[in-house]
Amino acid sequence: MQRKAVLGHELAHFRCHRGYISYCMAGRTFLSRTCKENEANEYAAELMTYSSDIEKEYVLAFLEHGWELTYFIM
Repeated sequence: MQRKAVLGHELAHFRCHRGYISYCMAGRTFLSRTCKENEANEYAAELMTYSSDIEKEYVLAFLEHGWELTYFIM
């Protein structure tokens, strides 16, 4: 599931944000709190809810907080 969410996020950048550059170094993403990052998260969440039986909020939480497991305890 996590892999699909990340791929959906990157697909959103490819389809919607041509020329946008952000990079990750030592676990830190620079420019990550921009509108484009939020749009990519929304795109991925919508794509996941359309193609899988998963809650949109779960996907958004994963994309926002990464592997911080405290956000995913049910």
